[in-house]
Amino acid sequence: MTSAVIIAEIKGFAALSTELARAMDEIAVTAERVRASAIIIISETAAECAKINVPTHSAHIGGDTWYFQFDTVDGALRFGHAFLHRCRRLVTENGLFFVKPSIALAVGEPKLSDGRFLDDESIDAYRLAAIRH
Repeated sequence: MTSAVIIAEIKGFAALSTELARAMDEIAVTAERVRASAIIIISETAAECAKINVPTHSAHIGGDTWYFQFDTVDGALRFGHAFLHRCRRLVTENGLFFVKPSIALAVGEPKLSDGRFLDDESIDAYRLAAIRH
Protein backbone atom coordinates (compact mmCIF):
# COMPACT_ATOMS: atom_id res chain seq x y z
CA MET A 1 0.00 0.00 0.00
CA THR A 2 1.39 3.41 -0.95
CA SER A 3 1.22 5.92 1.87
CA ALA A 4 2.55 9.33 2.73
CA VAL A 5 4.89 9.75 5.65
CA ILE A 6 5.90 12.85 7.57
CA ILE A 7 9.14 12.67 9.54
CA ALA A 8 9.62 15.47 12.09
CA GLU A 9 12.95 16.18 13.72
CA ILE A 10 13.90 18.84 16.29
CA LYS A 11 16.91 20.68 14.90
CA GLY A 12 19.95 20.80 17.17
CA PHE A 13 18.04 19.00 19.94
CA ALA A 14 20.95 17.74 22.06
CA ALA A 15 23.18 20.80 21.74
CA LEU A 16 20.38 23.25 22.34
CA SER A 17 19.06 21.50 25.46
CA THR A 18 22.57 21.36 26.90
CA GLU A 19 23.12 25.08 26.27
CA LEU A 20 19.74 26.03 27.75
CA ALA A 21 20.46 23.93 30.84
CA ARG A 22 23.88 25.56 31.21
CA ALA A 23 22.28 29.01 31.05
CA MET A 24 19.72 27.98 33.69
CA ASP A 25 22.15 26.20 35.97
CA GLU A 26 21.45 28.66 38.79
CA ILE A 27 17.85 27.44 39.04
CA ALA A 28 18.82 23.76 38.64
CA VAL A 29 17.26 23.13 35.23
CA THR A 30 19.05 20.15 33.71
CA ALA A 31 19.56 19.24 30.06
CA GLU A 32 17.35 16.19 30.63
CA ARG A 33 14.54 18.40 31.89
CA VAL A 34 14.83 20.68 28.85
CA ARG A 35 14.77 17.64 26.55
CA ALA A 36 11.76 16.19 28.35
CA SER A 37 9.92 19.52 28.03
CA ALA A 38 10.64 19.68 24.30
CA ILE A 39 9.41 16.11 23.81
CA ILE A 40 6.19 16.87 25.69
CA ILE A 41 5.61 20.10 23.74
CA ILE A 42 6.20 18.49 20.33
CA SER A 43 4.15 15.40 21.22
CA GLU A 44 1.22 17.52 22.43
CA THR A 45 1.43 19.72 19.33
CA ALA A 46 1.38 16.65 17.08
CA ALA A 47 -1.56 15.20 19.03
CA GLU A 48 -3.55 18.41 18.50
CA CYS A 49 -2.83 18.32 14.76
CA ALA A 50 -3.73 14.62 14.61
CA LYS A 51 -7.25 15.37 15.84
CA ILE A 52 -8.03 17.01 12.50
CA ASN A 53 -5.67 15.13 10.16
CA VAL A 54 -5.56 11.65 11.66
CA PRO A 55 -2.49 9.56 10.86
CA THR A 56 -2.93 5.84 10.23
CA HIS A 57 0.20 5.27 12.31
CA SER A 58 2.45 7.48 14.39
CA ALA A 59 5.44 6.98 16.66
CA HIS A 60 7.92 8.98 18.69
CA ILE A 61 11.31 7.55 17.76
CA GLY A 62 14.21 8.35 20.04
CA GLY A 63 14.53 11.74 21.62
CA ASP A 64 14.09 14.03 18.66
CA THR A 65 12.21 12.22 15.87
CA TRP A 66 8.53 11.62 15.18
CA TYR A 67 6.92 9.52 12.43
CA PHE A 68 3.41 10.06 11.03
CA GLN A 69 1.88 7.88 8.31
CA PHE A 70 -1.18 8.89 6.25
CA ASP A 71 -3.33 7.22 3.59
CA THR A 72 -3.01 10.26 1.31
CA VAL A 73 -0.44 12.90 0.45
CA ASP A 74 -3.14 15.53 1.02
CA GLY A 75 -3.66 14.34 4.61
CA ALA A 76 0.09 14.38 5.24
CA LEU A 77 0.44 17.89 3.81
CA ARG A 78 -2.45 19.21 5.89
CA PHE A 79 -0.97 17.66 9.03
CA GLY A 80 2.51 19.03 8.23
CA HIS A 81 1.13 22.52 7.61
CA ALA A 82 -0.86 22.53 10.85
CA PHE A 83 2.10 21.14 12.79
CA LEU A 84 4.58 23.75 11.54
CA HIS A 85 2.03 26.54 12.02
CA ARG A 86 1.46 25.55 15.65
CA CYS A 87 5.20 25.25 16.27
CA ARG A 88 5.78 28.71 14.78
CA ARG A 89 3.16 30.09 17.16
CA LEU A 90 4.90 28.43 20.10
CA VAL A 91 8.11 30.20 19.13
CA THR A 92 6.72 33.64 18.28
CA GLU A 93 3.90 33.91 20.82
CA ASN A 94 5.33 31.93 23.73
CA GLY A 95 9.06 32.45 23.25
CA LEU A 96 9.84 28.72 23.07
CA PHE A 97 12.82 29.22 20.80
CA PHE A 98 14.09 25.67 21.27
CA VAL A 99 11.06 24.32 19.37
CA LYS A 100 12.55 24.20 15.87
CA PRO A 101 11.22 21.15 14.07
CA SER A 102 12.10 20.28 10.52
CA ILE A 103 9.81 18.00 8.55
CA ALA A 104 10.14 15.93 5.39
CA LEU A 105 7.50 14.12 3.34
CA ALA A 106 7.94 10.71 1.72
CA VAL A 107 5.59 8.75 -0.49
CA GLY A 108 5.94 5.00 -0.75
CA GLU A 109 5.47 1.84 1.24
CA PRO A 110 6.80 2.75 4.70
CA LYS A 111 8.18 0.09 6.97
CA LEU A 112 9.05 0.84 10.59
CA SER A 113 10.25 -1.76 13.11
CA ASP A 114 11.55 -1.18 16.64
CA GLY A 115 12.03 2.52 15.96
CA ARG A 116 14.04 1.93 12.78
CA PHE A 117 13.12 2.81 9.23
CA LEU A 118 13.40 -0.19 6.91
CA ASP A 119 12.40 1.33 3.56
CA ASP A 120 14.37 3.71 1.35
CA GLU A 121 11.65 6.40 1.21
CA SER A 122 11.39 6.75 5.00
CA ILE A 123 15.18 6.64 5.41
CA ASP A 124 15.58 9.39 2.80
CA ALA A 125 12.88 11.51 4.49
CA TYR A 126 14.57 11.05 7.87
CA ARG A 127 17.91 12.13 6.43
CA LEU A 128 16.29 15.16 4.80
CA ALA A 129 14.55 16.17 8.04
CA ALA A 130 17.77 15.71 10.01
CA ILE A 131 19.98 17.84 7.73
CA ARG A 132 21.55 20.67 9.69
CA HIS A 133 21.19 23.93 7.76
